[in-house]
Amino acid sequence: TEVSTSPVLDGARRLVARSAGVEQAARLRRTLDIEPVAELRSGELDDDRLYREFWTANRPVVLRGAASAWLAASWTPRSLAERVGDVPVDVVVGRVADPRWYDDRAGHTERWPLRTLLERCDGAPGDDVYADGRTDLLAEPGLAPLRAELGLLPGLVGDGFPKLWVGPAG
Repeated sequence: TEVSTSPVLDGARRLVARSAGVEQAARLRRTLDIEPVAELRSGELDDDRLYREFWTANRPVVLRGAASAWLAASWTPRSLAERVGDVPVDVVVGRVADPRWYDDRAGHTERWPLRTLLERCDGAPGDDVYADGRTDLLAEPGLAPLRAELGLLPGLVGDGFPKLWVGPAG
């Protein structure tokens, strides 16, 4: 009971409440004072700068040329279909017709050969058929060679938890 009645604990509670209010005000200010998205060239961003200026500030940044030397930079839908098109992957389908698709994501996931997904994505723009980070395509054993063709970006720990997103334009 001494701890629960301690003036130090009471002060800590007030400090946490005040900092939560400051954090919320900062979020609202960022929402209202929209800054242009920062664009940096490869080599202009190190781990410290990423965390200081972007990660902790919840600001996006575009890294121009950061992946240009990666083997993955040469991927095309056609080259992927030729190399790993028969690998079955999880695909999200039927999102447009069901406004509550996210509540029942499992009911909107099917297994397709990657080639089929790539073919379906090579048409009109849409948001009804795709594979995203949550389907974790790169975890598929047959797509493991693709992981080796991805490099690292500054500030990302380990392999940076790379994700492959495949979908049509739009």
